[in-house]
Amino acid sequence: MLVMDWMTERPITVTPETRLSEVAAAMVRGSVRHVPVVRGDTGEGGTPLLVGIVSSYDVARAHPPELNPWALTPLPPELDHPVSEVMTAHPFTVEPTAPVERAAAELARRKIHALPVVRAERLVGILTEADVIRAFVVLLGPRQQGVRITFVLEEREEIFGSVLRLAAQHRVEVASVVTAHQGGRRIAIVQVVGPRAGHFLDGLWKAGHRVESVVHDEQLAA
Repeated sequence: MLVMDWMTERPITVTPETRLSEVAAAMVRGSVRHVPVVRGDTGEGGTPLLVGIVSSYDVARAHPPELNPWALTPLPPELDHPVSEVMTAHPFTVEPTAPVERAAAELARRKIHALPVVRAERLVGILTEADVIRAFVVLLGPRQQGVRITFVLEEREEIFGSVLRLAAQHRVEVASVVTAHQGGRRIAIVQVVGPRAGHFLDGLWKAGHRVESVVHDEQLAA
């Protein structure tokens, strides 16, 4: 899964000169919490140059405590600063061809909630936490007559080929295979679909894999 498949293309943008009241209004109209800040000039294909990003938290923090920015109460002119004064300049970005899981890792590591998507410093989209969640729901979401099996791997064990061979042997469809490090161990999460999913599970046990959890689709959908 690539970022380009899940990002929002042509997101709402503002320029560094845009006033805070206008940014708040744009967020309310678009039901968004993050807005890329771009220069007015555009490159090939009309893609603007990214210079920053502003969040709803930035906007709220810049308002006086007695004013609700989302009620669109006009700010006094002396407080209606340009967004360049509160934005995050030179934000961390991701390329459209990057894997979604890499973007998810950066969101978690940097404790941020959105990533501008750029190609050669030109803004082409934005990827938010909600987009990442949608991607992983599709990847790991429930399928009919299937099970999700989590089991422990050896550190250098090659799993994809053995899973596919086992699936062919028991005539089940492999919906997804994900490997990860968790608690100092390497694990695999395999989702298989078909009425013979139980036979696939038995095959894993007999092959010597330590199965840690088995979740059936009705449990996933609950």
